[in-house]
Amino acid sequence: MLHDRYADQGLVILAFPCNQFGRQEPKPNAEIKQFATDHGAKYPLFDKVDVNGKEADPIYRFLRARLTGTLSSAIKWNFTKFLCNRRGVPLERFGPYTTPFEMEEVIKTLLAEKPEAALASRASKSALSPDDPDAALDALESAPSDSE
Repeated sequence: MLHDRYADQGLVILAFPCNQFGRQEPKPNAEIKQFATDHGAKYPLFDKVDVNGKEADPIYRFLRARLTGTLSSAIKWNFTKFLCNRRGVPLERFGPYTTPFEMEEVIKTLLAEKPEAALASRASKSALSPDDPDAALDALESAPSDSE
């Protein structure tokens, strides 16, 4: 697993279950977490969130505002993945059919960059300023909801 391979280099995987897609996650959070743990998940697994709509979690409002998908910013299906650099700046978005291992080369490149170089070299892909370390937090707080 990518987590096992790269966690010691700084890779952090965050998983957010969602029941907005065909009701694929109807079980309680504790059961979802147990299932994931039983199947080898060693990374943080958060409680279920909404990723679209007026109740979308702020992290997904932020990610969708920074990196739109095909035709719109909406998350189309479970397993959409976002890669952020070491400072939390979203740099890449991958659809549900992209496997984690297809992202491995990008992950290795990001992990090899020094934090300052990673931010400066990829700042053009983000609306965030490379000179403001708190910009990601400010942007998260001001990211519009779907109802705005």
